[in-house]
Amino acid sequence: MTGSSDARGATGPSVAPLPMTPEEVHARGWDAVDIVFVTGDAYVDHPSFAMAILGRLLEAEGYRVAILSQPDWHSCAPWRRFGRPRLCFAISAGNMDSMLNHYTASRKMRNDDAYSPGGQIGRRPDRATLAYCQRAREAYSGVPIVAGGVEASLRRLAHYDYWSDKVRRSIILDAKADVLVFGMGERPLLQIAKILASGGTVGELRKLRGVAYRLGAKEPLPDGILADGTRVETLILPSFEEVVSDKRAFSEMTRLAHREITLGPAARARLAASRLVTRAGVEARPVSRARGGCDQSTGPAADGGGTGPGFRPALYAPAPSCLWQPAYSGL
Repeated sequence: MTGSSDARGATGPSVAPLPMTPEEVHARGWDAVDIVFVTGDAYVDHPSFAMAILGRLLEAEGYRVAILSQPDWHSCAPWRRFGRPRLCFAISAGNMDSMLNHYTASRKMRNDDAYSPGGQIGRRPDRATLAYCQRAREAYSGVPIVAGGVEASLRRLAHYDYWSDKVRRSIILDAKADVLVFGMGERPLLQIAKILASGGTVGELRKLRGVAYRLGAKEPLPDGILADGTRVETLILPSFEEVVSDKRAFSEMTRLAHREITLGPAARARLAASRLVTRAGVEARPVSRARGGCDQSTGPAADGGGTGPGFRPALYAPAPSCLWQPAYSGL
């Protein structure tokens, strides 16, 4: 990767926006991309937007990253725009849950979208994580799919869905993503990219902290040993069928999950939250690790110093390919 002088006077990655078109990919001299980020938001090159900061972190590590912003989900053609990604698709509904983005608390359609150019509505589907993951699978079968973002994180276990007024099963069962990164994704995503770039399999990603994934009905439960050698306990949560039919079971599932998220100082120090397992019918068992077990500490590899690796100083002077974000234009 070609380096350039950034705002701190050091040598760093290019401060041009991450490519959003095949022409911009070719202008960088790339014949392919490693990771395609798919997002329901306009692309704004600012660290308050997950796609931007995660893309810059990966770029700083030498990976070739492209942004697919607010694609037309009615066909898989946009997912083929950059060709087959070498490592994976990284998919998020955006900075906001897509249903909350679309509807008010009275379930009425909102008149604008603060994360779209000009506030235009209709640039993302309902339950965008599901649609984006399914189109990615349709576009390139066999390419790993990594889901993340607030929509996926909050729906990784069985959950009450206000919009349909019912308990829905884990989003990973419907999205068909290979893994779901929940909570802060900087370190897990860098680890995922490293494993896949070294020829590792999707199965190896299951040993990382801060990920959820689907187990087939005939697959054994994991051995409890993480990628860093840490041994964790396995905690069985009430099944999906139980939490749907029994409110007390739903409350108990929620209590146990939050207990693992809000660990005490001793447990946080050893970073050994339990691995959570919940069964969903006879088809699958989605498995999730508690957020408390994910190392979210900062450091040179995570924060890059200053405002983050490669962010251009004029954060709101986007290049022609970069979509403007009106909600933040006054900052």
